[in-house]
Amino acid sequence: MISTLLLMACAALPAQNASTGQAELDAGPLSSFGSAELRLRSTEIGAPARILLGRPSLRLLAPPNGVLYVTPGSAYASFSGTIAADGLFEISAPLPDLSAFAGATVIAQGGLRAASGAVLLSAPRALTPDAASSAGFDDLSTTLPASNFQESGIPVAVDFDRDGLTDLVATGATGLRFYRNTGAGLVDETATRIPALDNPECYGVLAADFNADGFEDLAVWTRFDNGAALPSAILHNDGAGSFGAAAGITLLPITLAGVSDLAVGDVDGDGDLDLLACDGAQHNPSTGPQVLALLRDQGGLQGGTPGTYAEDAAFKNAAFNVDFGSATSVALGDCDNDGDLDLAVARTSGGNGVPNLLVLNDGVGVFSDVSAAQLPFFLDKSSDARFADLDGDGYLDLLFMNSHVSVSPADSGDVLYNLGAANPGVYVDGAARFPDQFIEDLMIRLYSLVADVDADGDLDVLIQPHEFFGSSRPFVGFPALFLNQGGVQGGTRGEFVQDSAFFRLAGLPWATFISSGAAFLDLDGDADLDLYVGSKGGIVNAAANGDWLLRNDLF
Repeated sequence: MISTLLLMACAALPAQNASTGQAELDAGPLSSFGSAELRLRSTEIGAPARILLGRPSLRLLAPPNGVLYVTPGSAYASFSGTIAADGLFEISAPLPDLSAFAGATVIAQGGLRAASGAVLLSAPRALTPDAASSAGFDDLSTTLPASNFQESGIPVAVDFDRDGLTDLVATGATGLRFYRNTGAGLVDETATRIPALDNPECYGVLAADFNADGFEDLAVWTRFDNGAALPSAILHNDGAGSFGAAAGITLLPITLAGVSDLAVGDVDGDGDLDLLACDGAQHNPSTGPQVLALLRDQGGLQGGTPGTYAEDAAFKNAAFNVDFGSATSVALGDCDNDGDLDLAVARTSGGNGVPNLLVLNDGVGVFSDVSAAQLPFFLDKSSDARFADLDGDGYLDLLFMNSHVSVSPADSGDVLYNLGAANPGVYVDGAARFPDQFIEDLMIRLYSLVADVDADGDLDVLIQPHEFFGSSRPFVGFPALFLNQGGVQGGTRGEFVQDSAFFRLAGLPWATFISSGAAFLDLDGDADLDLYVGSKGGIVNAAANGDWLLRNDLF
């Protein structure tokens, strides 16, 4: 099995190449007689790695190792190498004859042996050789559990019980909601997954294995108890998919007035997961100019107790960490391919907007602002930031979700493309590649996701807006899907066109609402990505707050 192969290959891995607990696989289009374009991304520099292509299967490796979705012994193709200094293991190699599998599902998965001793495995990528069909989505919202969908926040798709099926944790006015994936639908198991006393009102959650035990924990933020703000926290998994005080709760010592977003990653390369926080609309100048906070895990380089956190004082006092505008969202990604995690910050203001930020990491978590030199200058009103390789060149591009109510699309940096090998980490406006036009239903863009919804080997983009008053209809604002024109679309990878059928019937939206967040997950075990969309209701009809479940009919 892959764990044995990797363990044998990595016996002499030096301890200083520490684990981030993360591995991410990019996969290009597959053709029956073509070559594979596969790229495993990690900050585990020097780690032996492997990428497999094969039939969908499931093997639960012993914790803290990952979950395997490809059977190595029957893989169509297997590629071995190491994570290079740029943080990548890249493959461009001939494939075996896949003509017998045209139109079927092929799973790609990458793995590496971390210095911690664990085998880290990426999430599986479903690919269709000679892809010829586009995804379509059916509304299955009536099959959602009959829970209290009040003012939903950001959800996360996560296998919290480690059975190989991706579950869902939603957030909202009633706290976290734990929906277990049975393979035939979602079942609400909140009452048995977390005690009610440990589950206050909450609007943000992300999943990561913070204590490296092989089970996904949850970081939560924007929490309240009867209107009083509560600290952001890590809820530890007890190993059976339950959370709360009994499993352990770590309160995060963030000095910001509030938290609107968290990002996780090993920013100093010492084998544990650190956190970046921003304050968003909660920013209060009376507390000081700080809008961002870096929390370092005190294990590793810090020489303290693993799993405890302290705020980085140098980062707190950095010149870029000031209140020219509220920092609404943070994203971590290696923008210049030097093997460490850099920081993108989405910002906004009540005036004419402020520039967003790009802050480079020196490899040990010391950051420097390069926005003026490496980002095009725009005065944006942004609410979300996200790194993703949209054009498949191996370099991470940037998406910012902006308001176009008072700032026109032409004056906004909505999608920025990395110049790549010619000038790593330098970005240019992608106006000609991503529709740079006024779209009334997307006037106020709140949130984005990227995923390969049609399994053709490129990343598509979901944009979620805020409902608003319209001119074409009384209310506008509903989720939009932008399809990458490579792969099945037959165009150029990295160029996008809006899917005119998505979330519409006879040209009209199913509904308009405030889109609070979303998560892609394989709900029914057919390997394509289904979609859960959260709603905070409408700007007038606050009762219109039912969340949405969309089934992908690709396979």
